[in-house]
Amino acid sequence: MAKASPGFNLDKITAPLLVVGEGPFSLLYMWVPYAGLRYLKKPVDVIMLNTDEHVLRNPAARMASQGGSVDWFRFWLKGEEDPDPAKAEQYARWRELQKVKDENANNLPTSHANSN
Repeated sequence: MAKASPGFNLDKITAPLLVVGEGPFSLLYMWVPYAGLRYLKKPVDVIMLNTDEHVLRNPAARMASQGGSVDWFRFWLKGEEDPDPAKAEQYARWRELQKVKDENANNLPTSHANSN
């Protein structure tokens, strides 16, 4: 059972992960994988939305969730950043995570480093 448990396999994760919590209880549930990945020096970031809804109806929460995910994927998959000054802090964090990802890739055996 432990071999299949995500919590016991965090060391195998190489892709950057964005953890999104819909309010404090949801974020608490996701804290273990987030903290584990941070401890292992994996590229991971966390966002807590100010809602307890699983299906987001509030336009501001929906925009934060979906817009944040789009920014995340554009950054990691295309190397693009939104020039909006309000997002400068998130991109500064993500550039630091990119350094961590690059360091991890340099420390992997060749067969793993090329599979990302």
